[in-house]
Amino acid sequence: MTNPAGDGTYPTFAGLLEREGRLAGTSWGLFPEPGRGTPSFITQDAVLAARNCIRTGSVFGLDYPADAFDPGMSLKRRAPRHTIYSSHPAHRDDYLDGYYLQGSTQIDGLRHRRADDVGFYNGTPDDRIKEGTPDLGIQEWADNPIAGRGVLVDLEGYRAGQGAPIEHAAGEPLDLDLIRAAIEAQSLILRPGDILMLHTGWCEWFLALPPEDKQRIRDSRRATGVAQSQDFVAWAWDRRFALLAADNFALVLARHWGKPLP
Repeated sequence: MTNPAGDGTYPTFAGLLEREGRLAGTSWGLFPEPGRGTPSFITQDAVLAARNCIRTGSVFGLDYPADAFDPGMSLKRRAPRHTIYSSHPAHRDDYLDGYYLQGSTQIDGLRHRRADDVGFYNGTPDDRIKEGTPDLGIQEWADNPIAGRGVLVDLEGYRAGQGAPIEHAAGEPLDLDLIRAAIEAQSLILRPGDILMLHTGWCEWFLALPPEDKQRIRDSRRATGVAQSQDFVAWAWDRRFALLAADNFALVLARHWGKPLP
């Protein structure tokens, strides 16, 4: 159960699998702030070291507009309706109706999905996951914001350079060997606490489609994404990534053999 990250604080992925009972394969109870999860890998030293990555001081957003995916891949989520009203000529106020918090760019809180066999993260009871309760809420990362070093892996650029563009129409699974090869080719250095961002090009491809093709892709239930595998989950945990992000419909890697992982 040695830690390849070198701090000795957490078990390896193999060590997670050796945990007993319903804890097997989980990170439950390992973090000093139980509801924070893997963003706990970002230490103060890691935040300070991230300053050294700044070269130009440029700032840019990574999010799409809330109404960008309409129609999108979800069968239920629709774009929000924006209303602006005025109480008097010098006043404007506004509100959103039908605003799905996962309808566009977003981060999943730990209450988003549960394991079928052992339940929500840290054994949180089902009846605690409802409106008005704080358990596993996104405020865990809002009150104490996630800030660290982001590493962008350009999978689309790597594959295009190999003369084999990613096949988005087929919903190609992108495996760990591809990700490792792109990291090596792009001379990227990975550190504990990194926020790993995977650029697949899927969003640009999907948003450029005419509406009827978007509907067809949605009905196919296929979208480019990371191939789900034990090897990838083990690699991500043992590398101590704080977060995984990607520009595709969904990045779902939080389950292995039905048990929740970071």
